Amino acid sequence: TERNEKIKYIKDLAAGGVLFASLIALAVGILIFVHHLF
Repeated sequence: TERNEKIKYIKDLAAGGVLFASLIALAVGILIFVHHLF
């Protein structure tokens, strides 16, 4: 149904957002870690 498609889209969007946020957090963590090492 229309509603299920919308829910699926929202879930995909949320999953993408979480993935994106975790990748940014990882990149920032690596940058800070490397900055402190050298």
